[in-house]
Amino acid sequence: MIGESIMWKYIAQEPNCIRKLLASNQFSQIAPLLKSFPKICFVAHGSSYNAAITVRHFFAENCSMDVRVFTPLDLKTNGETILKEDETLIIGISQTGTSRGVLEALRMAKQYGRTTLAITNSENSPIAQLCDETFYLLCGDEMSNAKTKGYTNTLTALLLLAAEIGKNNACLSDTRVDQIRQEISDSLNFFSKLKERMIAKLKERRFGEKIEALYVLGDGMNFGTAMEGQLKMMETQCIPTACNNTGEFSHGMHRSISAHIHTIVIDVADSGEHIDEIQSFLQECGNQNILITTNLKKQGNIVLEIPLFPLTQSVLLTTLLIQTISVFVPEINGNDPNRNSHDSLTDFVHTRIVSA
Repeated sequence: MIGESIMWKYIAQEPNCIRKLLASNQFSQIAPLLKSFPKICFVAHGSSYNAAITVRHFFAENCSMDVRVFTPLDLKTNGETILKEDETLIIGISQTGTSRGVLEALRMAKQYGRTTLAITNSENSPIAQLCDETFYLLCGDEMSNAKTKGYTNTLTALLLLAAEIGKNNACLSDTRVDQIRQEISDSLNFFSKLKERMIAKLKERRFGEKIEALYVLGDGMNFGTAMEGQLKMMETQCIPTACNNTGEFSHGMHRSISAHIHTIVIDVADSGEHIDEIQSFLQECGNQNILITTNLKKQGNIVLEIPLFPLTQSVLLTTLLIQTISVFVPEINGNDPNRNSHDSLTDFVHTRIVSA
């Protein structure tokens, strides 16, 4: 069954989707709007929320902006002070453009008189019709429950948008913007080879077979990748998952490790706290562990070295490998990653709408 899911097709499309964003003139059109706002508030669900968390500090550092990230419910219940601030731009992210929670939060923001920007893939969608400006992800259709290319293009769009805003705000030189764009472009050269290497290692160790739970650890920008990893595996394998940074691993999470709780550790440029000691601990626990690292000297049960892209912390490559794992594991257990599993909840709670 390995290799049959439609999700492999979408993952294979990611490089071309990213190239469309790199070639897009949307960034120069939108950046002047954002220049007038010293504060940005992202509002999103699920994978879109994880992408915003990943780039939050990247945005702040490269644009000299106050950047906050909320889920829709959190913004509606705890964000009144932010919504009252005239200098805050509200950015809603929804790949389909139909997320009820995001739309309700944006309507609330407009009631307070805030300017809103939609990031979506769908033209003429409810979110595009609602917001003052729209940025399109250019990733094409994705008919699967767990999004892959949509997440990757959201992540790329936010990185590129931050670079363009940083240039407009005189925070980044043209050279630094070119370097960021070059890192994104150069990452694409490794997509196919790294995906195949990861699949080969997963097959060799039969990673994920009879898995009962998964923990993902990541630091820096890759804490957001860890969040996306735990979400993807929960969506595709339908098992309990959790994520954390390495500094918090020793505060309870380590106590539950067992042979059937597999782990993924993302180690980019030695960014983690006590990451070597944690890796040694996991090896002694006897569980299946994947180490994604930019340091060839690191040891682990399954180790995959990736190139270091320091400005973007290699997030596109770590994301690709997380997605590869999340599709492989259900298939090795005889499951379709995109199978129905309580899909009726969407209708019960009306999480999506079809009109503005």
